[in-house]
Amino acid sequence: MALSDLRQRLEEEADARIAALQESARTEAAGIAADAAARLSERHATAMASREAALRAAAARASISARRESAAQVLAARDETLQRILGRMEQLLEERRGSEAVLARASADLDAALGYVDGPVSVRCRPELVTWVSGRLAAGARDAVQADPGVGTGAVLRATDGSVEIDATVEQRLARLRPELTVAAARMLDGSNGRVVG
Repeated sequence: MALSDLRQRLEEEADARIAALQESARTEAAGIAADAAARLSERHATAMASREAALRAAAARASISARRESAAQVLAARDETLQRILGRMEQLLEERRGSEAVLARASADLDAALGYVDGPVSVRCRPELVTWVSGRLAAGARDAVQADPGVGTGAVLRATDGSVEIDATVEQRLARLRPELTVAAARMLDGSNGRVVG
């Protein structure tokens, strides 16, 4: 074999090895690039999922906060309206203090209160109602009526032995009915007309 043939053969083998090494390097580089792309895609997907979860949680918190704030505003507005309604009721009572309807209610309450007291009583009422209250008491009890400008429409009865005191004023009746009136007014404001709104 001649030297030139040997040299050519060695060069061919070297070229073949170089081509094989280049192909192997290209394949390995493509694998590394594909692996890196897959890892990058996985990291990106993980980051996006994390970001999406954080945004959903923030949106849920904002929604809850907005609902609470809205509910608080509705409750405050309803409370303000209820207070205005109850205030107007008290104003109307004050304006109609001496009307037949109010005095009829006060008379019924006074009669009922007298039924709970055995024996002599002392009675306090507004100065302008002394004559009216005295007219509803038995003859012997009329002397026990005292004028008191702090008493509402009606009278406050007290057994002379101190065993019982009954506030038989229209204002006290309104105070006792206030929770029921508040519920009824709230139902009307909610449009439930007695139905439970939930």
